[in-house]
Amino acid sequence: MAILKPSSLAVFIYRFRRPILSTLRFLIFIVSILSVSTFVFYHGFTHDEEEIKWLQHLNRLVFLFFIFNYVVRLFLSTKSTKFINETWVEAILLSLVLYDIINEWLFGFKLFERLFEFVKLPHFIDFYTALIQLYLLFLVAKELIKGVSRTFSAVKLRPATLFITAYITIIVFGSVLLMLPGMNKQGVQLNYLDALFTSVSASCVCGLQVQNIATFFNTKGQLIILALIQLGGIGIISFATFFASFVRKGMSLKHQSVLKSVFDNESVEGSSFQWKQIIVVTLIIEVSAAIMLFVLWQKLPWTSTAQHIYYSVFHAISGFCNASFSLFPDNFRNQAVSSLYILHLAMAGVVFFGALGFPAIRDIFSAKNLRLRALLPWKKWKISTQIALNSSLVIIFFGSIIFYFSEVNNLLSQQKSMEGIITSIFQIVNARTGGFTTVNLAHATYPSLLIIMVIMFVGGASGGTGGGIKTSSVVVILSTVLAGIRSRKSISIAKRNVNQQLILKAFTIYIIASLVIFMSVFLLQLFEPMIPFFDLLFEEVSAFSNVGYSLGITSGLNEGSKITLMLTMFIGRVGILSIAYALSVNKDEANYTYPDTHLMIG
Repeated sequence: MAILKPSSLAVFIYRFRRPILSTLRFLIFIVSILSVSTFVFYHGFTHDEEEIKWLQHLNRLVFLFFIFNYVVRLFLSTKSTKFINETWVEAILLSLVLYDIINEWLFGFKLFERLFEFVKLPHFIDFYTALIQLYLLFLVAKELIKGVSRTFSAVKLRPATLFITAYITIIVFGSVLLMLPGMNKQGVQLNYLDALFTSVSASCVCGLQVQNIATFFNTKGQLIILALIQLGGIGIISFATFFASFVRKGMSLKHQSVLKSVFDNESVEGSSFQWKQIIVVTLIIEVSAAIMLFVLWQKLPWTSTAQHIYYSVFHAISGFCNASFSLFPDNFRNQAVSSLYILHLAMAGVVFFGALGFPAIRDIFSAKNLRLRALLPWKKWKISTQIALNSSLVIIFFGSIIFYFSEVNNLLSQQKSMEGIITSIFQIVNARTGGFTTVNLAHATYPSLLIIMVIMFVGGASGGTGGGIKTSSVVVILSTVLAGIRSRKSISIAKRNVNQQLILKAFTIYIIASLVIFMSVFLLQLFEPMIPFFDLLFEEVSAFSNVGYSLGITSGLNEGSKITLMLTMFIGRVGILSIAYALSVNKDEANYTYPDTHLMIG
């Protein structure tokens, strides 16, 4: 039987594939740094026409490199058909960009710009330029993530370290961008501490502001804040799963088991790809919310359709991510929207879904589960979903009643009964980490502020965009307390036994959160002796729970207080969750136990 000899091309690919790809990876790293620097320099500073021309030339060269990189990878691919099937979108987009570049070099014009001019849409040229730059940034990010994934797959990192590193990276990069003069309105400049505070608040989806983003930042700066909100809102979950999707073979079972516990998933394999579902759910809710807002406040005196769309999209993302950043200088207390009560209910719904959590949303609304329950009506939601939904509704119901009767002769005195009820619901829904407000809480009564602080401390559901110690932790703690009062030896929820590890985790989170708040308020009182203690306590609970409610003291705080609140926001968003992840990892236990002891309790 004759043996077929490999072709010279196959021999070449076999011999030189690895060194060529290694060289390409190095060049991609260099070009990516150049591309990101060019992007930041282009948008972060003002330029004359000559500088803009050179920067655009650099962008074209970077694109040509990525086109060259794609062709080389296709040539060296052992399965060309599979490669094309997996990258056809990238191939089409790169081809369009190449066609545009060739048109400009050969004929002196950009095809798409001429097309926009022909249909009399010249204002879309800037949009097209920004879109091209964003696509270039996407290509750079894609290659960088692949490089990082290869590095992390070879280095053993604890999951908590990975999450914390991701957030620190987002915060630092965001603070540097916000410092650039091109991000602020003309005539103002942001110092680094305030830029860092804003970046922390946005990344941790808190909403506390030392500089009002509506009056201090221009559209570019607001878009940076919006990007930080989006990354922070879903980043702690989706970052890990997005990262996992690039290292399917290198992802350890330990990391995948952590993702499994986060997503409340029965399958370890399925949990490592849940980022796709998260992105889809996020897009569906945020797009629906943007359309709904666009319709509900269409009668506002907008200066243009672009502004109308921009405000709708910004508040939809900020609402779903529970960030409370608003483009209205005085939040939803603004005269234009303060009396749009249907809008308030719609916005409260967006905030509610963000705080409900991705696992609960998937369990309730996924097509698979809806079909299954249609066939099997007796099949119930998961216990975690029942806790998330029922506890949220109970908190909102009783919290709204307390707020209404506490403020009926105060903040709500000028409103009709139904208007007052909607206002009460809006404040309580947002107290769970949304942070939007239609009334001035600085003038609220102490009972209202106390119930808001309790609700802020509890926060949203696990796996959502909200903060706090989470409703599941509170339900476990209350069940344990009731069992202790009744002298029961076991803890049960919805006719299911709660194991000791969950109880230990819930109490650990509660105690650590309480200690963080205590120590932070102690420091705030030292730094701000002239500010009333209650105002500082309210600010601290709001910061830890990533709510964004304030009694009007944030902008006047000194450096020490700002640093304290930044650390609190960061711990509230990352630290407690990281502790929960660390506790969820199985540890090797000793094969022995110590004798029982007896202590006097109470």
